Amino acid sequence: MAAGLSEQLPATAKPGLIARLRRASWKGQRIDWSAYVFVLPFFVSFLVLLVAPIFFGGYVSLTEWSIVGDPKWIGLGNFARAFSDPWVPKIWAKHSGMA
Repeated sequence: MAAGLSEQLPATAKPGLIARLRRASWKGQRIDWSAYVFVLPFFVSFLVLLVAPIFFGGYVSLTEWSIVGDPKWIGLGNFARAFSDPWVPKIWAKHSGMA
């Protein structure tokens, strides 16, 4: 004799992720998840093509790296070297329109 579903599962069993997403609501209104499917390609490409290169550039600016080897962490040494170069303030002044 086959037992019904309610007899097989204990009373404390939580519904699965899909069932919880289908019943999800915000301020009493059901959330329409299909909109997120349409936004997902933009969001992924935004992360891969814009945000990731920004963080990678920040990481590379804090290392000494010749592309062909392992990067060596030098912290703010690159910036200290740039600020101590006598040409840098002249170039900044010229390109900012203060010259």
